[in-house]
Amino acid sequence: MKADVKEWHQDAFGQDVFVASSTAFISPTRVLIEPGATRQLSVKLPESGEQELAFRIVLQQLPEETYTNTAGTFSRIAQSMPAFSEPARPQKSKLRARRIGAQYLLITNEGGRRARLMTISSNGQIVAAQLVSYALAHSNVLVPLNSPLNGNAIDIETNQGHHLVEVR
Repeated sequence: MKADVKEWHQDAFGQDVFVASSTAFISPTRVLIEPGATRQLSVKLPESGEQELAFRIVLQQLPEETYTNTAGTFSRIAQSMPAFSEPARPQKSKLRARRIGAQYLLITNEGGRRARLMTISSNGQIVAAQLVSYALAHSNVLVPLNSPLNGNAIDIETNQGHHLVEVR
């Protein structure tokens, strides 16, 4: 497997952007993991200063490690995991929301800490569930809705509790 650390940002449109990092390191960068075995990797993230820094640890199976089954199809494993460098004095997330058409919300985090989004409700009805999204510090994330909003306020359940947010 190949191991790498990418800097993780979210652009103004709420899309994830991954950039090779010159300040975060992982070791070893290539590792053979036999079936049933476990391996430890060492990750070194830079100091964050005043604002939290976001990274993704990316593990990818190399082409020479790809297996072909009896049906002639092949599989290649890839895994991406979040990693964060937090400031000495952690801040809170501060969320707001804006409708993008009838099917999306653009969630903006004006705070200095990420928020892991789990569920979004409107007037007691869940409109986005089983989310695996993060609203990174000082960033946007685009969230697809499972059903339309009812009203101008939403309840966003995060890893830091519930956030009641007015929708613009």
